[in-house]
Amino acid sequence: MTNEDGRFARLWATDTGRPLGEVEHQPTMTYLTFSDDGRFLAVGGVGGGLRVWDRTENRQCMAVTGHSSRVFGLAYSADGRRLASTGSDCTMKLWDTQTGHEVLTLRTQLHEHSPLAFSPDGADLVSVNMNHELQISSTRGVRRGP
Repeated sequence: MTNEDGRFARLWATDTGRPLGEVEHQPTMTYLTFSDDGRFLAVGGVGGGLRVWDRTENRQCMAVTGHSSRVFGLAYSADGRRLASTGSDCTMKLWDTQTGHEVLTLRTQLHEHSPLAFSPDGADLVSVNMNHELQISSTRGVRRGP
């Protein structure tokens, strides 16, 4: 839910109904996802921007513009060290969540409503292309960082 001026999204505890806090976002959010441990919230927007908030420290920890147009998919690797994004600019990008650096860009023809997921070992990204076919993109060989 956004507040009155539309710049903040409110987070609520589903078990208690109490607010957990607010995170600032771009004027129009198009996609969001939590890391597996729930600590980080990634939000993508119309302008191709991507922001990540650390919920335990209540601060933004990453802000980049990686896509030239709307972000329509986000996924965290199981270990939380990688974040994948897809955009209507026909790219899939892989980000190092510790540095905020882009570590891989792939040209794609993904369907806008395609789910995006990492394999359990984080070595592959799985999605659905415009022909409704399964697409597996390897991230093997991408340096895992420090």
